[in-house]
Formats: sequence, C-alpha cells, structure tokens
Amino acid sequence: MGARRRRRGRRRRARPNLAPLVLAHAHNVDAIALRLVLFRARRRFALPALALLAACAGLLLSGVALPWVHLDGPGAARLVDESVFAWPAWMPQRTALALGVLYVMLQSIHYTVWLALIPQDDARAEGTLSFRMSLRALARDFPAPWLALVVLLAAAVLAASAVDVHRTRQLYLSLATFHGYLELAAATFLVVRGKP
Repeated sequence: MGARRRRRGRRRRARPNLAPLVLAHAHNVDAIALRLVLFRARRRFALPALALLAACAGLLLSGVALPWVHLDGPGAARLVDESVFAWPAWMPQRTALALGVLYVMLQSIHYTVWLALIPQDDARAEGTLSFRMSLRALARDFPAPWLALVVLLAAAVLAASAVDVHRTRQLYLSLATFHGYLELAAATFLVVRGKP
C-alpha cells in the first residue's frame, strides 16, 4: 500500500496540472478574438495582421526560430526552465521551449490589445488619445479611493521587487492567475451585450 502511494505521488509530481497551463496559453488569444468580434466594423483590414501573426506563431512553434532567440541571462534562463518543466515529460524540450517563446510573444500582443487597441476602438471619436485624455478616462473608471489603492498596490509591487524580485514575481503571478477567468467572464459579458 505504501509503495503504491509513493508511485502515485511521483507521477503527480512528474505531471504538471495541465488545465491552468492550457488556459494560460489559450487566454492570450481571447483579446484578439474579442476585438475582431466586437470592435472591428470591417474585419478585412485585420486579415493582413492576423496572417502575419499566424505566420510568426507557426515559425516560433515549429522551433525554426529558436536559434534566433537570445536565451542568455538570468531572465532567459528562468524562461527556459519554466517552459521546459511546465509541460509533461513526454513533450520534447524543444517543443516546450518553443511554446514558452510563443507564449511571451502572444502575451505582449494580448496586453497591447486589452490596454491599447480595445479602449481606442471603444472611444467615441477617431484618433489617438492624448496622455491627458487617458488620465481623465482613468479617473472616470476609478473613483479617487480606488485609484489611490491601485497606485499604492503598484508601489508595493515595485518596493517588494527591490527586495526580492523573483519572490515578488512568483507571488504576483500566483495572485494574478484569476485574471484569465476574469477575462473570460468579461468577454462573455461583452459578447452578450454586443448582440442585437
């Protein structure tokens, strides 16, 4: 009985929990899909960008572009470790690393869409928002006490990073995991609201 329990424990340790990992990778495309569904009057203008994104994703996922990626330095070493050990042992290390690099690319596009493109598409007038207009919009979205709390939390993250950047990053990411589910809920709300 004890040997069977030990073997089961080893299997659990060797096999990561795939559901959150797959959600983390898949949620990177939700903002892109949402923007296409709700915020683009003429989607054909998005086709060249989507084709370029698909080509870059394919190039990264194939592993062909891995020699072009600079994987020197402590940050890159951590990316390599986390990419390789996040996936099950049956996945080739090259594929796991390619998925990690693809994740970084899609994550940057994901946040660009959420933080810049979708708010700009939802603006009443054409054109780029000035810094002052963005501050006014921020003040409208967050009343003064909530905005003060956001600033305080951001300052706390910066201060904690100065003490121990890796521990702060680990804690931040463990707390921020919920945002994938929050985005799914927000996307569902916006899709339902956007229906005629």
